[in-house]
Amino acid sequence: MNEVIRDRGNIKWKTSLMLPETVTHLKNYFLEEYYKEEELEMDEQHLQEMDQLMLEAMEFSYALRFDVYQNGHMVNVKGKIHYMDEKQRILRVMDEDDQLHILRIPAIKDISKAEE
Repeated sequence: MNEVIRDRGNIKWKTSLMLPETVTHLKNYFLEEYYKEEELEMDEQHLQEMDQLMLEAMEFSYALRFDVYQNGHMVNVKGKIHYMDEKQRILRVMDEDDQLHILRIPAIKDISKAEE
């Protein structure tokens, strides 16, 4: 596999001398940096529909599916709203594994009823 290439008297190796951990880290870095999704702007009507759906879910205690924009990527969170802090603009959502997710309200891009 390691082939020697002779270039004007200097020996050069065709394969890289990087550690596998370094190669994996670099691949992950470039995937995170260069494949980020654009954050979508929301219209007023869609925001009102999402707000109404959140209020209904809190009143009748059913699960929702949140599409959240975090660190340049869309993330899906499924669970019930545990607490809504309007002052700090965050939601606390408990998923089916009783794990707490803290979501920033401006980062939420879509909400729908979760399929049970």
